Amino acid sequence: MKERWLLLWDPPQAAAVNMNKDLAIHRSVAAGRTPPTLRLYSWAPPAISLGFFQQAERWIDLKACQERGVEVVHRPTGGRAVVHFDDLTYSLALSESHPLVEGKGVVETYRLIAGCLVNALQQLQVQATLAGEAETGSLPKSGACFDAPSVYEIQVNGKKVAGSAQLRKQGAILQHGSILFRLPPAKYSRLLKTENIGKKTTPQRDLLQENAAGLLDLGYALTQKKLGTALVMSFARNFDVTFKSPGPLTFQ
Repeated sequence: MKERWLLLWDPPQAAAVNMNKDLAIHRSVAAGRTPPTLRLYSWAPPAISLGFFQQAERWIDLKACQERGVEVVHRPTGGRAVVHFDDLTYSLALSESHPLVEGKGVVETYRLIAGCLVNALQQLQVQATLAGEAETGSLPKSGACFDAPSVYEIQVNGKKVAGSAQLRKQGAILQHGSILFRLPPAKYSRLLKTENIGKKTTPQRDLLQENAAGLLDLGYALTQKKLGTALVMSFARNFDVTFKSPGPLTFQ
């Protein structure tokens, strides 16, 4: 019999609610109260999520965010800033002792999960590929997640369309990531500060337009429902599991 995992597909929620729920799921999985859990969700109002170690004042124009009604939250995972304007976010929580990931490091686990994302996009006729190590090392980076690809993240036509980050704590893994439908460089430019790279300041907008795009920007007429359904099917197929939807949940 196939292993049964939990599937949560949430309506748009506030930034703090989304991050608190991911953390609660991670804790519940770590404690053995909850099976491996895949969660799909989006954000309302728009938000910026910062990597755990990022300093908001260094990377974010907090006044511009407040004026535009954009929430700011820290993720429990690392990585760099993501503007959640028009994207679908996934999170996957499972024990480090699960046979799928036991003995695998961060990069190996990234590759495993990224394979599910790529397969889902390819099933939707999106020409998605994984960024390899040779494509990621020397590119200039600002505080924004999407200005350059990281190893085993998703590209379409050479542009990054998804970014992920991972937490390992208390014997459980939490990985979550954002799959872009639209990437608005102007919004990033207004909300995120530009890093001085060497002696040259690289405009945020230029980095983003060169290196990233949303699926709709690239001409793929997808909806969140269609993409989410493909993701669920891909995780089920790649990991040989079935999903169940829960009754009332109480994560502690």
